Amino acid sequence: MLIEWGQEPLPFIKKYSVNSNIKDVVTQIKETLKLKNNWAESLNSWSNAFSYLIDRAEQAGIFVVINGVVGNNPHRELNINEFRGFVLCDEIAPFVFINNKDFISAKIFTLIHEIVHLFIGKSASFDLRGLQSADNETEKFCDLCSAEFLVPSSKIENIKEINFEDLARRFKVSQIVIARRLLDTGKINREDFLQFYNEYTHKEYKSIKSQGGDFYNTIIRRYGKRFLEIIGVGVESGSISYRDAYRLIGVKPSTFDRLKQEVLPH
Repeated sequence: MLIEWGQEPLPFIKKYSVNSNIKDVVTQIKETLKLKNNWAESLNSWSNAFSYLIDRAEQAGIFVVINGVVGNNPHRELNINEFRGFVLCDEIAPFVFINNKDFISAKIFTLIHEIVHLFIGKSASFDLRGLQSADNETEKFCDLCSAEFLVPSSKIENIKEINFEDLARRFKVSQIVIARRLLDTGKINREDFLQFYNEYTHKEYKSIKSQGGDFYNTIIRRYGKRFLEIIGVGVESGSISYRDAYRLIGVKPSTFDRLKQEVLPH
C-alpha cells in the first residue's frame, strides 16, 4: 500500500556499517529524527523522552510497536528472558518491536539499539541481558552507538562525583542507562554495574506490576501510531474496508472509530 501511495525508499536504511564511525552514526540518527543535541533538556523525565523518541521515529518513517502480550491476549505474556525486542529492516517499512513487559529503564535503550540496526541494515532479535548485547560485532556496535546517543562520552568522562539519581536527572535518562555509561567509561566496574542493575530493575519490576494504563493509549502503542494512521487513511480513501480494518487490529467498530479520531490529523 505504501508503494502504491508513492512511498520512496528511506535514505537512512543501510547507510552505514559496523565499520563506520560511531559518532557519525549518532549524528545522523539525530538528524534523521530531527533532534537537537540538547533535545532531552526540555523534557520532564526520561519516560517523556521515550515517548518523544517514538513519535520522532514514526515521523521519520519507522513503524514502532510496543506490546507485552501475543496479539491482544493478556493471558499470553511475552517473556523478556526470550527477547526484549526485534527489528525488521526494510527500505519502505522498517519495523521496530519492543517488549512492553521489559523494565522501563531498558526500553529506551532497546529503541535506539534497534534504530541503529536499521541504519546499518541488519534485522535482528535480541534479549540485551543486563543492558549488554550478545558477543558479536553487530550487536556490540549497536550497543555502543545507543549508549553514545543517550549519554555522550564527552559529557560523562569528566564526571567526578557519582550519583546515579542526579546524573539521570541531568541527562534525562534512566539511572540504569547512567550506570551503563559509567561502566563504558571505566567509572565503575562490571561487578558494581551488575549489582546496581539487579537492585534497580527489581524495584522497577514491582512498580510495573502495580501500574495500569489508558486503554486507547495502550492500543496505540500496541500497534504503533504510524500503522494505525495508515489503516485509518486506507479506510477513509476506500483502499481498506472497515471489515478488514477491524480484523487487522482486532477491535470492535466503536473502538476503531475512536482510535481513528485519536491518530488521524484533525
